[in-house]
Amino acid sequence: MDETIEIHIVARNEIDRFRELIEIFAQEFVEEEYENLPDGYLSRILRQRGFHVVVALCNGHVVGGSTAFEITRYNRQTSEMFIYDVAVRRSFQRQGVGRAVLAGIQDHCVGAGIRECLVLADAEDAAAIDFYRAAGGAQQKAVAFTFT
Repeated sequence: MDETIEIHIVARNEIDRFRELIEIFAQEFVEEEYENLPDGYLSRILRQRGFHVVVALCNGHVVGGSTAFEITRYNRQTSEMFIYDVAVRRSFQRQGVGRAVLAGIQDHCVGAGIRECLVLADAEDAAAIDFYRAAGGAQQKAVAFTFT
């Protein structure tokens, strides 16, 4: 990778960077539907305690990132970080940006005293499973259920 990638924790007032990341999610997760949400709504999300956004910047532009939720444990005095989405702009994939984003989340967790991160991947999404495994994730067997 010729260009320098900077990992950045999005501040509560950085709606534009958050919106850039959402645009990447919309491009990369084509099966998901994304609405054009107003700034006030995105601002409210960014201000939520326990919501974290990590982005990879190249020349000041978001080229990838992640959203994550801090989950406070009730059985011990600690939290876990649930990584909700990770995506990298197609032109920056396979250049270490995704791994840098995960490392940025882990560094953020260490600074916040969070000892563990977890992420779900669809069983059919071999690319995501391979990515998380190659990034050092330990695969666990679980079954997820959704309710509507």
